[in-house]
Amino acid sequence: MLHSNRSGAHASLAHAVLALDDARRAVALRPDWAKGWSRVGAALHLARDWEGATEAYAHGLRLEPESAALRHALAEAEKQRARQLEAEAESGG
Repeated sequence: MLHSNRSGAHASLAHAVLALDDARRAVALRPDWAKGWSRVGAALHLARDWEGATEAYAHGLRLEPESAALRHALAEAEKQRARQLEAEAESGG
């Protein structure tokens, strides 16, 4: 739980790399804990890694399908990912 809480604190300070490091430690210790995956998703979201955030949130939802927070975060990451892909297609890259 320490790593998860510290990940949240780092994320609130916009320290994406530190938040992700602690979030990954949290899921390494408890891979079946949806909250840990939400922290991974939040850190990747902060880093604008929409694909990674989407995967992390989806993993968390498989563990806790009733989580409205994870559903909302997943939808937002998917929306951002779609925007990114659209922008890349428009720029030819």
